[in-house]
Amino acid sequence: MRRVFISLFALCVLCLCGVTLKAQSPKSEFRATWIATVVNIDWPSTKVTTTGNTSQINAQKNQLIGILDALEAGNINAVCLQVRPMSDAFYPSALSPWSEYLTGTRGKDPGYDPLAFAIEEAHKRGIELHAWFNPFRYERTANSGYGNVDLRAAHPDWILDYNNGSFSGTILDPGLPEVRQYLKQVVGELIANYDIDGILADDYFYPYGGTTTEDAASKAVYKPSSMSDGDWRRQNVNQTIEGLYDTIQAVKPWVRFGMAPFGIWTTKSSVAQANGITLPQGITGSDAYNQLYCDPVAWIKDGYIDYISPQIYWPTTSSGQNYNKLCQWWGQQVCKHFSDMLPGGKKVHLFVSHNDYSDWVTLAEEGLQVDANRQYCPFDAPGSIFYNTTNYRSKGLVTGMKTTKFQHKSLPPAMAWKSTVALAAPTDLELDGTVLNWQHPTADRFSVYIFPNTMDAALAMSTSEYLAGMFYCKQADLAAYGTLSNVTIAVRVLDRFGCEHEAAFLQVGEAPEPEPQVDGFLSRIELWRKTAAQLSFMTTNANRSIACYNGHLYVSDGANSKYYILNAASGTLENTVTLPTQYHLWHNLRITGDGQMMLGNSATNASSQWVYAMQAGGSNPTNVATYSNSGFGRTDYFYPFGVYEQSGYLLMLSNVNHCALKMDYANGTMGSSHVITHETLPSGTSAKAMPRNATTFFASASGSLPTVHNIVTGARTEGWTGAVRPTAANVSGMGYMVLSGHEYLLVPADIYGGFDTYEITNGLPQAVQMLSTTAALGSADNQTYTIDFAVDVQGNDAYVYMLAPNNGIAAYKYTFTPDEQTALEQNAYTLQAGKQLTQDGLIITVDGKTYNAAGMRIK
Repeated sequence: MRRVFISLFALCVLCLCGVTLKAQSPKSEFRATWIATVVNIDWPSTKVTTTGNTSQINAQKNQLIGILDALEAGNINAVCLQVRPMSDAFYPSALSPWSEYLTGTRGKDPGYDPLAFAIEEAHKRGIELHAWFNPFRYERTANSGYGNVDLRAAHPDWILDYNNGSFSGTILDPGLPEVRQYLKQVVGELIANYDIDGILADDYFYPYGGTTTEDAASKAVYKPSSMSDGDWRRQNVNQTIEGLYDTIQAVKPWVRFGMAPFGIWTTKSSVAQANGITLPQGITGSDAYNQLYCDPVAWIKDGYIDYISPQIYWPTTSSGQNYNKLCQWWGQQVCKHFSDMLPGGKKVHLFVSHNDYSDWVTLAEEGLQVDANRQYCPFDAPGSIFYNTTNYRSKGLVTGMKTTKFQHKSLPPAMAWKSTVALAAPTDLELDGTVLNWQHPTADRFSVYIFPNTMDAALAMSTSEYLAGMFYCKQADLAAYGTLSNVTIAVRVLDRFGCEHEAAFLQVGEAPEPEPQVDGFLSRIELWRKTAAQLSFMTTNANRSIACYNGHLYVSDGANSKYYILNAASGTLENTVTLPTQYHLWHNLRITGDGQMMLGNSATNASSQWVYAMQAGGSNPTNVATYSNSGFGRTDYFYPFGVYEQSGYLLMLSNVNHCALKMDYANGTMGSSHVITHETLPSGTSAKAMPRNATTFFASASGSLPTVHNIVTGARTEGWTGAVRPTAANVSGMGYMVLSGHEYLLVPADIYGGFDTYEITNGLPQAVQMLSTTAALGSADNQTYTIDFAVDVQGNDAYVYMLAPNNGIAAYKYTFTPDEQTALEQNAYTLQAGKQLTQDGLIITVDGKTYNAAGMRIK
């Protein structure tokens, strides 16, 4: 970790490069601080000068408890405690002497086990503990007089002294195989004896500024003549890291292994070209590849780390070392090597390290950097490690970040590629006052959720809002959540790889009865229709989406950067709103139930998806979410679920890949994005993904009927069987409504505005066409390959508005009549008069058989 030297590299600051993702507190996010013990930077501030001195030991313990209490209150979920700052130990070790930073004297026993105490206290608070060590550093200055208490006496040939003018000190020689073997033994001892969650090593490899002749002895013995000095030194570091990873995997593969290199890999174009890598534009400064002789890209590529935490210790306003550019570049390196791997393949998480000690650090700047992490860290796994804990607290970031970015608790991102065994749900949930107890035969870590009885469990457990925390025991005190009334408590095994398993539930209070499904009949009347000739704004392929809100219709105009407001009762044009043109083509337009208008580009390129928002009727949208991932591909449409000011998400389907993108929102703010990938997801022109409920969604592309998919995995759960209308060619679209417990799906019959109504209450395999196909609105070419619907349900009535690009708009009223006899009486005159069954609203029962208006038997 660059502590004293950072100021030499952080002098270049300057032009703004903003991050566009406005993110809400995601459920999966690594949030940690570095707790530095070298020269007692963060802890401990007092020494145990007399072995076993109770007062001095308690002073150290109480200081650490205060640190952990503050971090827990700030929704931090991990700490990186420096347990081996200079080839010494903050724990009893057969391989390393006690650290002088505990007692003032190297090799002196403090009389207690600081690491064991730290792990116990961190886990009490639902905080992971990652043991941070410096693999090679031996002394901060050469010849510090350690004498016979450690390696200098036993292995003087291991010690590499250096003085390059800017830096001096002592390291263990990475070129010696016995040094690398020793470090493997150190890590093996550490993970065998302690229940740590991770091991993190930082950037003290070869010394800053480069090494010239100091390692001549080991180089003469071990360096192949065909290798350059630089390549040999980098190989030594790489072999060390690979050996440490292999040691961890052999003992406890769930222990996360992370590396924290200098934030700039290299600025040399020749190095980048040789590795097939494009460097970020405009980045200048120190070269870790040639000066520290480390190659973090190789660690990522070869997959012998679990996470990488580059120390990007510069602001978003820096020109030569711009945070946003560097964060994006590191994310691209991670994606480059792992984005194409199948589920279960190896991945590397990106958890960026932040500078909290420089004068330019503010809450606003820290927020921008966290936003960048949420945008650029791949695999829906953002992460931050703040250096150092003292400054994170003293600068008000604990409270400030909780208020602005870490509003809810989060779980460290899962290493799903390592978790292979499904674990059963906990049992025997019991609430004793505010203390919840449960049982499980094997697991030792759990996640707990508390949400209203009225809420869908799957949706509640998919967001951070209802997460009570992470627990390393079979008990949780829920007093902080107030009166536990009319709530559901869910407990899930959270395995040590970070994966959640099946939930067990305890309901407190009464849950409302679900809406009963009643018998009855569906009818439909056309309220009005407007052809393209009657709507002057309907220009070629420009109008692709329609939304309804508060008695008005909103129609997009992507070609002219406008939208139109129509009276929903009559279809007459009431207003035209012009939007800024410098952003996108506003083809996609949706409105949530609380009036939040969402806008997007129906021709979004293959690398980014943008969402802009404002209140319905507004004219100045702001960017609320950007998702950048070249692997996702183009998307044309999105659909909302839930209420923007409460919780929900946007859902969109890739045109070219079998994946969907889910963008969460809560409390009026967009949050994290999740890519849902499954081979059964449709792909093609005008692809659409529309939420059905909290756990499933519809998906379709041009020329295919919608199928139902799981919101978490993307796997298809329902498809069409039996005799259904042949799929309409060159068109996609969906409308969905629920009336009196009956589910109905509207799908296009052609590209001109005709559509069909299916009841899907019993699932797509039992879908029934309920009413006749509506008449087309025109015969104009529709190169958008889409029909769009807006649905407004009011009790037993639903108002459906259908947009057929280049052809027109029509409005229909659907009515579900719950009482069968009433429906028959209302329509009896038709049979008595001998009239033909031509009215959409007519449903007739004859001899026990029921027919719809088109003469189709439906019962």
